[in-house]
Amino acid sequence: MAAGMHAQEWITTSSACWIVHQLLHGCGPSGTAPTTGSKPASPASWRQRTAEHFEWHVFPNVNPDGYEYSFMTVQENCQTAPPTDAGVYSTTRVLRDYPHLTHLTAGSSTTRHPCARNFPGRAPLSEPETRALADYVRALRPSLKVYISLHSSKQMILFPWGCCTEPSADHDELMEIGTRAANALERVHGTKFVVGPISTTIYMAPGNSVDWAYSIGIKYAFAMELRNPVQAERYVRASAIVDTGEETFEAIITILAEVAGRLGSGGGQPSGQPQQRAPRPQRPRAPKPSRRRKLHANGSTNVTVG
Repeated sequence: MAAGMHAQEWITTSSACWIVHQLLHGCGPSGTAPTTGSKPASPASWRQRTAEHFEWHVFPNVNPDGYEYSFMTVQENCQTAPPTDAGVYSTTRVLRDYPHLTHLTAGSSTTRHPCARNFPGRAPLSEPETRALADYVRALRPSLKVYISLHSSKQMILFPWGCCTEPSADHDELMEIGTRAANALERVHGTKFVVGPISTTIYMAPGNSVDWAYSIGIKYAFAMELRNPVQAERYVRASAIVDTGEETFEAIITILAEVAGRLGSGGGQPSGQPQQRAPRPQRPRAPKPSRRRKLHANGSTNVTVG
């Protein structure tokens, strides 16, 4: 799970940290319900079993320089913030710097101008932040089952593709999982989410990390646009952090439970790999009956089987 790619989306970093806290304390060995927040939507024991079925890798802040820079300026800042030789900040939109159809696509929201808000970088993985995450994800393959990228604040659960409007090979399954996650999320605090492919649900977004993760074989790749309690408000109030964390955790746990069910109780094979067929058990053979011959005086023979 990766958060903080867009530096000004502070609620994603807060939610990721809240989820880590729940994993460490709220889903402990005793199976007790989380102590923070108001109303868990699912039994603690069910959460615990699902959480412990997977090994979690959480990046609470993928873009630390941009995150710090976003506190120093009132303008929205999605990008990294490395200064150029001339002292001018040339920013790169971290989300668009992944090596899957990164180059400008007709109808997309990327640009080639290095100071523009949607500049995807001079080349795929041109930024240290994207390289670090990409290298880490590649090292986890082939065991990585799920990739989730947190964003705000459109209230959506999204999946590939963002680079084109063609449906992905797993569109129906991803839509089903996303819809169940959105329903589970809504049951927590009544927040409604829209579910669908990135390109047709929000906008064209070539070079995004979800497309890239899916393209390297991580079948269950999602982006979550977290809640927006006030229309057009980019920064979620501090009072909404716990509620956002609760419903986000519920959606993620639901996604993981759905994936675990599809892969089998043992975790299944890595995404994109053929399932190993179990060897057919050998049926034990009955011992062959012994045959005894009895010779009579008249020359005839009886054969007794026993």
